[in-house]
Order: sequence, then C-alpha cells, then structure tokens
Amino acid sequence: MHDEPELQVREEKQHTRAVNTREVTFTCTVCEQTVTQHRFPGPVPQYCSN
Repeated sequence: MHDEPELQVREEKQHTRAVNTREVTFTCTVCEQTVTQHRFPGPVPQYCSN
C-alpha cells in the first residue's frame, strides 16, 4: 500500500502591476527604415514588426 504525499497549500497574495509603454525611435535591421513605435520597457528593438 502506498502512502499519499501530504498536500501543502500556499496562500499567495495577488497583485496588479501597470507597465507603461514608451515611444522609441530606432532603425529596423531588416527594412533599414527609421521607425517610431510605442514599446514596453526593455532593450532598443531591432525589428519594426511586432
């Protein structure tokens, strides 16, 4: 007969975080056009398509 493992219950608080986009102007490495787009924070994009 196998013993069933104990069930551990964790209560985790849920939260909401709002992240705003910023307007970024960059040169696309594929089409080589200068593009301005709204993007989420992070490194400078390399491609103009999503």
